[in-house]
Amino acid sequence: MPYVEQGPLYNASNNNVNTVVGGATVYAHPIPTYLCPSDASSPSNKGATTNGGANHWAVSNYSANYNFFGDPTKPTTAERLEGNSTMATFTDGSSNTIVFSERYGTCGTSGIANSSSTYGNLWSDSNSVWRPVFCINQYSQSPTSTGYVTCLTPQILPDWVSGCESRRVQSPHAGGIHVCLGDGSVRMVGGSIDATLWANLCHPKDGETLGEF
Repeated sequence: MPYVEQGPLYNASNNNVNTVVGGATVYAHPIPTYLCPSDASSPSNKGATTNGGANHWAVSNYSANYNFFGDPTKPTTAERLEGNSTMATFTDGSSNTIVFSERYGTCGTSGIANSSSTYGNLWSDSNSVWRPVFCINQYSQSPTSTGYVTCLTPQILPDWVSGCESRRVQSPHAGGIHVCLGDGSVRMVGGSIDATLWANLCHPKDGETLGEF
């Protein structure tokens, strides 16, 4: 938080997201840097579902690529939750790897906001479907033979409560989805991007040569 102009909140938290600061727990504070003004899924900047109590947690409209920040090559789920990789690990090059992407703050397919299948993308939560992360296609995080999953393609302008699949990333922009590459650049990727190309962009060391995107 100190790196996104949230030093006072960080200092007051005492390293605990349950600390009450300014009348609200740390996890309930919306962080402006993590919000996209075009996302209509969470008008209060908190999860628009009571499922899991997400309505008490502040959302994020961005998510991290687990294949980049996680440690998918470890054999067990517990060991795969956090990575210990360095930039040198990612042999495809920083300009060829997506590290962050957009995502709806609240996402569901049932048409019912408070359904048990409607989830929030919560910036300070690291539990299962609530964490702001993508490229984990199975909620159980079942390991594959290499650890890396084939990331599912983005959704462009899905209805947040009836057509939003939380295993994917989503964009509220008609032109495509914003992604941040490992070199710090931000690009708009078209919604019709080829599934294989998207998967290659999300895999930091698959050795695939990328074309224009």
